[in-house]
Amino acid sequence: MQGPEAGEETFGEQHGYVAARHVAAAEAVWERRGAPLALHRLGVPSTPYKVFLSTNIIEKTIRNWRAATGDVKRW
Repeated sequence: MQGPEAGEETFGEQHGYVAARHVAAAEAVWERRGAPLALHRLGVPSTPYKVFLSTNIIEKTIRNWRAATGDVKRW
């Protein structure tokens, strides 16, 4: 997706999909619509989105935390 207009259009489509299934969830998403569209509004090119869509950084952090705290017997 490139540009703020395309982001707004896609967000609207996804909001409609969620609204058809769960009204409360759709309202919550709509109230916070600025956050997912912030990169589009700033004009950030779509190439870094792969980094944001990947969970590898999060998974590695969790794995390291579990390894570091796994042997703790008493907190």
